[in-house]
Amino acid sequence: MAKPRKATPLPLMGLLILAFVRLAEPINFSQLFPYINQMIEDLKISAPEDVGYYSGLIDSSFSLAQLFTIYFWSSLSNHIGRKPVIMIGVSGAALSAACFGFSTTLPQLLISRSIAGALSGNIAVVDSMLSEMTDETNQGPAFALLSTTWYIGCILGPILGGNLSNPMKKWPELFSHFPIFQTYPYLLPCVVSSCFSILAITMCGLFVAETLPSKVVAKKVALERKNHLMNPTVSSTPSPQTPPLYGSTSSTASVETTLSRSSSPSIYSSDAVSDSIVNTPKDAPPPPPQHDGLGIIFDLLAKPHVRAIIASSFIFSFSGAAFDVVFTLYAYTRVKWGGMGRSPDQIGWALAASGIIGATASLTLFPLVQHRFNNRRLYTLFSLFWPVAFAMMPIGSVIVRFAERQKSANAKERLVWIATAMILIPVRIGLNVYPLRSIIIKSSVDSSSQLGAIFGFQQMMSCVARAIAPSFASSLFALSVTHRKDALGMQGNLVWAVLVVLGVLGVIIGTRVRDVKAPRSLLAEGEDSEPVNEG
Repeated sequence: MAKPRKATPLPLMGLLILAFVRLAEPINFSQLFPYINQMIEDLKISAPEDVGYYSGLIDSSFSLAQLFTIYFWSSLSNHIGRKPVIMIGVSGAALSAACFGFSTTLPQLLISRSIAGALSGNIAVVDSMLSEMTDETNQGPAFALLSTTWYIGCILGPILGGNLSNPMKKWPELFSHFPIFQTYPYLLPCVVSSCFSILAITMCGLFVAETLPSKVVAKKVALERKNHLMNPTVSSTPSPQTPPLYGSTSSTASVETTLSRSSSPSIYSSDAVSDSIVNTPKDAPPPPPQHDGLGIIFDLLAKPHVRAIIASSFIFSFSGAAFDVVFTLYAYTRVKWGGMGRSPDQIGWALAASGIIGATASLTLFPLVQHRFNNRRLYTLFSLFWPVAFAMMPIGSVIVRFAERQKSANAKERLVWIATAMILIPVRIGLNVYPLRSIIIKSSVDSSSQLGAIFGFQQMMSCVARAIAPSFASSLFALSVTHRKDALGMQGNLVWAVLVVLGVLGVIIGTRVRDVKAPRSLLAEGEDSEPVNEG
């Protein structure tokens, strides 16, 4: 049995800046959840009982546009680098948020969300960049931090959306001098989230270094040549020992052995390359043949465990997108129709509170259990919470109807919050399948070209799920409400029954996911390959 490697120190400052850049998307994505249904009613786009059809359509437009561009951005990042693509994506988030706040018709809302989706190519690319910064000894905390970043964004977004929407009604004395907020009552949270994206773009441009191995090597080669021309008497000799590249993968064997970690404590560096890049041994084995585009995907999908993680990832992306839209619908819908009758403010605070719980668990609990236990078993365990969460929805409706009969307002409010917690806590636990998914996918490849391709393909499949799920789930919810008194609607529970069955299917497929052997580039010199986290 190979001796476990000591954990590689994380490039903390670079990781934190990347996480800050990543934060822009969940803020822009989630800030509209508390008020979108009220906005549709206020704009008189539909009758109250039909709000679900349109809110799902608006939500789907984001992922549908992203679906047709995500693989393009992932492929482009393999050519021009990770950093430019990330900056384009965050710029799209800033632009679309501002456009959304100025929208007054359904087509304008759809176009605004489509802009965000089409330019949001940074999701899979951030995963690729993070993978190139880490290895198997420190990937747990790194991916957990990125997952925590999503939680933080999902805390801040609903707080912004729920509390800053319609400011003229909430703070008339303060905003009476700004008539623009009377004309566009949902502009303020959009502007604030857009400003955050602009700050993220600035930090990315100033402080984030490129991690694509080919770009890092090219920069180092150019620097070596420049130094040689300026001082030709100094020869380049290989360093006695060359630490491995940030992360588990590289494009070729020579890159694996020539990139080194930067000594700078502030950020991962593009200059982290050994002098030996200009003296590759002549007897070095040739790199394995590389395929492009779909060839890489087909090679990877030939592996059953890769197919399993992609399929289960599709289902849980579908479940997550369905929950995002259907919970806000459920919370906003009148109690007599099977909902909770909550205001945008209350919905925003509920989502924020659950996000705090999820972020705390992700940052503290996830790295601990991921380091100690088998990834596959944890993946199955966390996935079980998805059908549980959907099963809690009809139970929550029963509790809320019981609360309506209480004479005490405090007792009523406590019961409603208990019902809300019963639904949101399982979902926040279930979201831990996402960082595990990234870790398992990362262990399935052995080159950076495969890494970018498989993350891009996985994100594309997730986009398919997120494009379908909101319209499907919201339409099913509206159908359940409309037919709640007949057999078709199953007394309003049709939507929950379908989503529970789908969650169970994801659990079953997820049991086929397994940990695979780590690439040799991940292992210390002289160690044999061993299953990752097996046992």
